[in-house]
Amino acid sequence: MLTFVEVSNYLAVYDVNSLISNVAILTPENTCIQLRGTKISAENVMDYKKEALLGEHISNLQPSLTNSNKMVIRSFMPIRKSGKTLGLLYAEMSPENIARAWSPTIYNNSCTFCIIDRESGEFLVNNWNAEVRNLNELPSESLGESIRKGKTTFREITEKDGSQTYLSYMPMELEKWEVLVSVSQKEVFKKAHEVQNLMMKFLFVLILLLVLYLFWMLHANRLAVLYERRQANTDILTGLQNRNQYERSDLYLC
Repeated sequence: MLTFVEVSNYLAVYDVNSLISNVAILTPENTCIQLRGTKISAENVMDYKKEALLGEHISNLQPSLTNSNKMVIRSFMPIRKSGKTLGLLYAEMSPENIARAWSPTIYNNSCTFCIIDRESGEFLVNNWNAEVRNLNELPSESLGESIRKGKTTFREITEKDGSQTYLSYMPMELEKWEVLVSVSQKEVFKKAHEVQNLMMKFLFVLILLLVLYLFWMLHANRLAVLYERRQANTDILTGLQNRNQYERSDLYLC
């Protein structure tokens, strides 16, 4: 049996924070001892014998003891004394807290990610698509099979609204879990589209400058022709029409 002092010491191992929402001890009687010493029955929620056989491990989604509609993930650590397991110390983490803590920062924080159990196909953490809770519900069977086999690869899928989404998934070192990161095609090519728009504006300005330059060249050429013609038909000393102009005028008169 665990003494009150031992219970207090073990419960102090974990710190309740933004990621860990609760710390407790699961006893062989299938009773949970909470931080303040209160006891709650774990019947129909956890099975001590089953959890003890797994040793140190992280569970899949399990109902919360205080709210049956809320699901949590528990990290179990056996409490051993003289080679005998006296209980299981565990910390609770909600999928929402994990999603906030582990959210990818790439593509301006526009990525979403999932943690999937390869054996059960269950989505443990899912801020990608709330409609999908299991690999069997994915629109592509080959995608589900690839994840179950623990492959590391990239894939492009089409969403229900017709938009394209890029997926990257790989095995995690925790349990038999797979992490999947998703980002929309729009976000992937956002920078490229910005560069494309900038290049289009630059090209428009370049064409406009070229057109203006051509008009200026035509205008300058016209002025140059008029100047040369005036110089050819004007006497330099008097500024009057010279012989060339008189002869041309007589030619027109004839």
